[in-house]
Amino acid sequence: MNALEKGAKVIYITLDDLLVESKIKKKVWNNILNADLVIIDDVFYIAPTEEELILMYKIMMFLQETRSIIIVTNRPLSSWKEMKVDSHLMETLQKRFMLDTQIISLA
Repeated sequence: MNALEKGAKVIYITLDDLLVESKIKKKVWNNILNADLVIIDDVFYIAPTEEELILMYKIMMFLQETRSIIIVTNRPLSSWKEMKVDSHLMETLQKRFMLDTQIISLA
């Protein structure tokens, strides 16, 4: 709410919808590209496939370099690399998220 009150462009999207939008590149994708803050919910609620993980990695690296991101997840970061996907890519993604990051646990 604070970002909206300051006039920032904010978009809220689930990870599943983000992955779909990145493929079809319709209006929502343009809103993502024009946003100052992207809030991504349900991250790894379900373990990703290899294809989804690769796509997410590419999207996240782009977004992280160009705008602010809030990731909402029920999985502790320490458990991400235990999912049955490319553990190296998952660990790399986790480390990239930890750069210049503030973690807030609501549990």
